Amino acid sequence: MSLHLRILALAAVASLGTLTGCGGGADSPTAQTPAAAAAAMRQKAQAVRASTVSPDEAARQLMDFAETTFPQYFPEHQGTLTFGPFRYRAYSSGVLLGVVVSSDPAYTLNGVYVMGGAFGSSPLYVGLLTQFITPVDPDPGPGPGANNGCYDLSLLETQGTKAQVNYRHTGATTGTSSTESTVGGLVTYMGNQAREIEYKVTTALITGGVASNAELTGKHYERRTGDAEVTQYGSVMAGTFAFQGATGTTTTQIVFDPPWVEKSAGLALGGTYTHTESGTSTVTTTFPGLPSIPGTVSQFSDTHTVRFAAREQVTVPAGTYSTCRFEHLEGSTVSSTEWVIDGKGIPVKVVEGTTGQITTQEATEVKINGSRI
Repeated sequence: MSLHLRILALAAVASLGTLTGCGGGADSPTAQTPAAAAAAMRQKAQAVRASTVSPDEAARQLMDFAETTFPQYFPEHQGTLTFGPFRYRAYSSGVLLGVVVSSDPAYTLNGVYVMGGAFGSSPLYVGLLTQFITPVDPDPGPGPGANNGCYDLSLLETQGTKAQVNYRHTGATTGTSSTESTVGGLVTYMGNQAREIEYKVTTALITGGVASNAELTGKHYERRTGDAEVTQYGSVMAGTFAFQGATGTTTTQIVFDPPWVEKSAGLALGGTYTHTESGTSTVTTTFPGLPSIPGTVSQFSDTHTVRFAAREQVTVPAGTYSTCRFEHLEGSTVSSTEWVIDGKGIPVKVVEGTTGQITTQEATEVKINGSRI
């Protein structure tokens, strides 16, 4: 989702209409004991066939299903976390919902466990995942479709949402960087109604033995225009930089013409989509004590393909996360790979470059609205 310099698009809960299960009634909880609460859940479950869907994908589908079917316990969509053999989500109700995705002698493989609130203070087994849903193999079709749950696009529509990520860089480029973005209000940009996103990027990097420091601030303009689509309109940014003892400032305005639609949130596992980014870029550079360099206007047009390659765990200095892995292709060559937190869309690892010139970017700290995730 064009997240290399900003943390903007973050995900919505998938509407998994293909799951087998009962309706999503919002009955108020009547269970008075942990056993009764578990029994109330099982009353809505049904025996179903076995599935070949991956454990991580099946767990995601189960938890999405639970949020729809049992809102009295799981009242909002949450990102998926990892602890031991579990994939789990924590809710404002105080309830934790988990699925066992790897063998552990203390728990039942593919078992569903709940804890907190009406379910008590210890993990309570409520049944096998397949007693609640029939996991569905993701559609292998090539084009975007229903929201895949990797991003929380609803946060893009929540004014004031702030995301902060610090990174370390290793490989061909070393050093550190930080990104910060804040969701603003709806404004008009080049005749289009768009959401204004303020961002700041700070870098201290070394490439080929040459050190450079930069601070970039700006505003990006985009708007959610579908369940799994975000339309991109452009950006205005200003930066200061230091390079080999010289300092300067640069201002850049990008206008996408026509606006292009980001569809990564609608890719099925294994699916791809191709888009073209075209428009104008106006760059003005100034060095203290020297005449201002006139703004340079250039046309650009680049075509990219994005592939949703896998759902997998990744460990970075900030922690271990369940992620969606996206590959960005130039022709048939993978030019960069990005791992975003499943259910949030924040990139915690990015690998860019070709053989001999590969740079790896890993998160050292991740925050949303000041809270570590």
